[in-house]
Amino acid sequence: MSSDRSPADSYPRSGFCQNIGWARYPALLLTDVCNAYWTKDFSLNTPSNPTSTAAPASIGRLVAAARNWVPGLEPKEGEIIIPKQYPSAFFATDLGTRLQVKGVDIIVICGAVSDACGDRSPEIHDVNVLDMNVKMTDVVPEAEAIEKLKAGWK
Repeated sequence: MSSDRSPADSYPRSGFCQNIGWARYPALLLTDVCNAYWTKDFSLNTPSNPTSTAAPASIGRLVAAARNWVPGLEPKEGEIIIPKQYPSAFFATDLGTRLQVKGVDIIVICGAVSDACGDRSPEIHDVNVLDMNVKMTDVVPEAEAIEKLKAGWK
């Protein structure tokens, strides 16, 4: 029995793909923003993935929108850097507590990779993003995130 439906069509029928929507107190979280992903001859370099290759410019635009500041990825004075030793920025760090104390109710996450080992192919990246979108988050276009970040806290 053949079907014209894509595998992704099964998610909405199963109750996934429900938009969470934008909240009132956003935070921008940068993950895996290190030179290793864009340094030639480094084992984590992801040149075969156009999304990863384009990430630094996109991250710069999101940072500028969140700050209303000239693009640059270095933190401003007072911005928090939380070093991580594990794939999740929430595991064994105080990130969750810091966000709760500040009243953050939505996180805009951007970075170089969508899995723990680096997205060396666009196909792996696309599957990871689809999986996140249908199960736990809203994946939105960069332009929408910039618009919402520029609006700031309501």
